[in-house]
Amino acid sequence: MTLREQQRLYKRAQKLAMPFRDQPGLIDIDFGVKRVADRSTGELSIRFKLREKIQMNLLESHRMLPKKIGEFSTDVLQIDPQPESPWVDPTNAVRPLRGGLQIFAERYLGSDHYGTLGCIFNVNGHFLALTNYHVLYGSLSEETVMRDLVGRERVFQNNGNPASKSIGLCFQAFDMLTDYATVEIDPRVDRIPEINGFRGHTDPILIAPVSRLKIGVTKVKKSGVTTGITFGLVDGRSLLYPGKFTIIPDPKAPEGPISNPGDSGSAWIINEVTEQARLAVLHSGRESPGTAYGHAFQVILNHIESHSL
Repeated sequence: MTLREQQRLYKRAQKLAMPFRDQPGLIDIDFGVKRVADRSTGELSIRFKLREKIQMNLLESHRMLPKKIGEFSTDVLQIDPQPESPWVDPTNAVRPLRGGLQIFAERYLGSDHYGTLGCIFNVNGHFLALTNYHVLYGSLSEETVMRDLVGRERVFQNNGNPASKSIGLCFQAFDMLTDYATVEIDPRVDRIPEINGFRGHTDPILIAPVSRLKIGVTKVKKSGVTTGITFGLVDGRSLLYPGKFTIIPDPKAPEGPISNPGDSGSAWIINEVTEQARLAVLHSGRESPGTAYGHAFQVILNHIESHSL
């Protein structure tokens, strides 16, 4: 199947799924590979995602979730989205600063709450470090962040000692819905636009378009604080939030967890060896033990350029 054909099917599925978006207990509806006994069948389907604790009689209700919508089979996935920012002891500072390292906000000094610095890139003269909104701000409102923290809140890399120097300040580019936040790096901090463990630079920035992220085909990889280097396969795309993608472990890669607490903010890049890394998805956490989720860098970069700079 070509990418053009898959995009046509995605738009058709999106239209068919809209009438079901307000069903009770529903978290998301996406377009992805149908699973049987947690194994992919290869069939593209409309997938209803519900929280794990929902009553089973609701899952079995054909009135609520039909077995087929239009030409598409449906699938029901029980998920429990978990942003991956844990409460553990930080480690020592690392220089030069690069993607794949541990960061945390000043407000979490003494609480051991951290995530991953996904990558570093230059946008309109601003050297920015990218991570998740929940890593830096937790559940604070966007209004509070803009009023009280942007340009004031310091961000640290690995070292929890308040006397240590920060890597920069919270920047005005952020969005709670797509779960991204940025830090403007202090020009005195030694930095390098690379992702730890991977070949390929991120300056100038190169984004893999959403239209090129092929479900069941596109292979990606990330470098997270907790799991280290992991390899994944693009598994699905939300029909309600078109920039949101799910990723499962690459079946040809070594077995192991794809996401653990501390990996929030990691950058999923296209799994290839090149001189310039192609950014695909900003990792937010896991939906189930074997499924990661996040938002496409194309959506995030568009937001940064249109709302913040």
